Amino acid sequence: MFAISNLLKTYRRTIDTANSQFEKAIENFKFEVPKEGGMDTMSTVVVSLVEYFEKIIKGQSDFSSNINSELIRPFDSFLTQFQLTLNQNSVKGQYLVKETVKLKEKTQKSKEKYYQSCEQLEKYEKMEKTAIEESKDKFDRSEKMQKTIASQRLQVAKNVDYYTSAYTELELAYNKYDSEMPSIMQTLQNSNESYIHFTKFTLERFLKSQNRLITVVKDSIDEFSIIISNINSNIDIRVFVDTNKSKVPPVREEFAKYDKVAENKAPVKPAEEKVKDEDYELIEPQIAIPGRDPDIELVETVLDHLIPEDMACSSPANLDPAFYSKISELLHTPDGRGTFCDVLETKKNRCLLMYAKAVQLVGLIKSFLTSMMIQKDNDSVVFCKIVFLAHVFYMEDENGKRKYLTHFIENHAIWQEKERWIDAIDNATQNKIQSDLEYSKSIPKKKKGLFTLIKNFGKTAFQKDPEEFREAQLAAFTVMNQFCFHMIHLGLTEEISNDIVLSVCHKYDLDQERITDLLAELQANQKMTTKLVPHKISLQLREKEKNRWKKLLPIGLALKYLYPQECFEILLVNKQWNETLKQEVFKKWLIDWDLPTVKKTQMRTWVWVDVLKAQSRPIEYFALLGKILANVAQIHSLNDIIDIDVFRSYQGNDLMPPQILKNILKTYAFYNEEIGYCQGMNYVVGTIYLQIQDEALSFKVLVSLIDKFQMKNLFISSLPKLKLFFYTLDRIIGLILPELHEKFKEISICAGHFSSPWFITLYSSVLQNRPDILYPIWDMFVLEGWKSVFKVAVVILSRLSRHIVAGKFEDVMFVLTNISGNVEIFDSDFVSRVQKVNISNGLLRDLESEYEHLKLKASSSSKNIYL
Repeated sequence: MFAISNLLKTYRRTIDTANSQFEKAIENFKFEVPKEGGMDTMSTVVVSLVEYFEKIIKGQSDFSSNINSELIRPFDSFLTQFQLTLNQNSVKGQYLVKETVKLKEKTQKSKEKYYQSCEQLEKYEKMEKTAIEESKDKFDRSEKMQKTIASQRLQVAKNVDYYTSAYTELELAYNKYDSEMPSIMQTLQNSNESYIHFTKFTLERFLKSQNRLITVVKDSIDEFSIIISNINSNIDIRVFVDTNKSKVPPVREEFAKYDKVAENKAPVKPAEEKVKDEDYELIEPQIAIPGRDPDIELVETVLDHLIPEDMACSSPANLDPAFYSKISELLHTPDGRGTFCDVLETKKNRCLLMYAKAVQLVGLIKSFLTSMMIQKDNDSVVFCKIVFLAHVFYMEDENGKRKYLTHFIENHAIWQEKERWIDAIDNATQNKIQSDLEYSKSIPKKKKGLFTLIKNFGKTAFQKDPEEFREAQLAAFTVMNQFCFHMIHLGLTEEISNDIVLSVCHKYDLDQERITDLLAELQANQKMTTKLVPHKISLQLREKEKNRWKKLLPIGLALKYLYPQECFEILLVNKQWNETLKQEVFKKWLIDWDLPTVKKTQMRTWVWVDVLKAQSRPIEYFALLGKILANVAQIHSLNDIIDIDVFRSYQGNDLMPPQILKNILKTYAFYNEEIGYCQGMNYVVGTIYLQIQDEALSFKVLVSLIDKFQMKNLFISSLPKLKLFFYTLDRIIGLILPELHEKFKEISICAGHFSSPWFITLYSSVLQNRPDILYPIWDMFVLEGWKSVFKVAVVILSRLSRHIVAGKFEDVMFVLTNISGNVEIFDSDFVSRVQKVNISNGLLRDLESEYEHLKLKASSSSKNIYL
């Protein structure tokens, strides 16, 4: 393990040293290359070469950083702990062995002494017996022998005690060895097993980091190879000529005598200026089909080769250089670019391209864009067409992942020209306004009376038609929404994109809410989203834990290691312990503790009521209900809406009486007139009542739930909190599920398209038939807050991502909006996977601040016109 750690450290130092030296080389290269970049393709390649190497260096720097933070530091930390555990248990085990051996030697010596004394005693006893048998003359000798035998017996008794004592100590040592050594060996075995797994895990993470680096390098190589293939001598020579030629050719000075000058002073009628052949560019004649524009024929031929109708029968050969040269020249003219876009638009049904053909098509499009910049061609129609068509054609890699043309042309300088985008958006908006106007005129309208005509005439004589103004705003917002999608995919920076959006919104007087929506869409889809990823274990987290647990920090940190039964006794110590620790204990009881269903239901009701402080609310529910039943007109039209929604929900569920559901909803609409009733509240109330089974208490829990988690802004008509949640979920998808985020960007899907019932009903509309999943989700929500709702969303989307990889908009939306009966998503491990998702309240606060900043930016640029 030490060797692996040293090897990784050496590898990291090598990468850092190489990066440092190569960064110096790049700086020298930038110094040597002219700073003013040309518009030719070779200049683009030179700039892209620097970008290519900078991407490689960044990839290697990220790889080095990952090695240090994700591999070396954890590895060293684990190694230290592993070595400590190994040493402690080895010392303990060796002590047991040495102690046992020592006592065994002691016992063996006492045993030998005991046996020797016994043998000596037997010898003396035999000698005494023999002496007695021989004669009485030796009586004195026999008496002496008896004394010796008595003395020897005392010695034997002493040795027996010594042997017994030693043997007892040895038995205790054996017992201690037998009781402690298995635990020591098990600890060593577990430690060794964890060492094996951790080493394997570390090396696997190393390979993943290495694979990410290889992917970055491969993508960079692919992009740069396409850029190199775009080098075009025809374009570069034309740029060179256009840059360096003089518009007025120099006239040679001729020697002239005065006499000739004087003769020519007489007025002479100026002769017609002769046109010189060199003033024109000679064009070789082309063979064209009679009755058809040769330029269209040329573009058709080239694009049919690059975008064949049948991929299987297409030729893999490259485009003929002669054709490539001719079409490059054609793309250098405004009319030629228009023709190219028109013909390309007719091929959009053949959207899948071969890699080799896509490279050539990208080269033509880049030549197209470069020519527009050189000639300062601001044709908005052509610009709009090429922007839209770049996201039509794509190619697929070996994994079936699509790469659109936008991926290969996003580094072109033309996309950074703000005025070009603003003109294009304005042109598209005017076209939409015109088409909407023509459509509205085609719809027959009700005839107006004379008084109405006179009234309208008086209005239109002095002011704009408010209806037309609103339609213009709606058209601008719709078009801007589409262009936001394209700006994201063409790699515009956040600053430039925001400037474009604010300029267009200011021109069409869009209100703050619409501007915020557009800015939020841009921000949520930015590529650089990793800056908000929360740190794992840090000093900041430790400080947060100290503030949370205060003096009970050791107990608070130990809670996750205790059994739920043991936690109950901790809550009984005193009131302070109960108030500080109960939230975490409740979580263990409801989520971690596998209780019987009846007991868990009882405990859930008690926990919800306690956490939400529902019992303490001074609300006379039945008095309020009596007022409503006496006069339902007090809630106006909400009475019928509630009846309809209740009829459509919980059909066939005998535990949810429709009348009780109506009572609670109508009473709340009367109790809180600001919220009234919002579609989806019926599922929230139904979930509460099915758990509480008490009408009055369910009403109090509903009131407490909405107040505690500030759900008012989720239900009121402008839905401000729901829009914040849409933005937050989009950003979280970008952070935690980047591949799915890319897919959503590709087909223009955002969280607002599918997640509103998740937030408004807290998943109760989706999971009303899966209480085993729904109620643990609500437990987490009641105890942890909104971050649990986002955790659930992440798990759902991660499980759905395999079905979304290669789908169209309609297919993906069908999958996202039909998840209620999906057993593959909501399996037995669903809740445990939700708990493992790393989303903190700090991250939600950061994203909320980010969204509020966007609203402030929108507010400062908006005129706040409301019609």
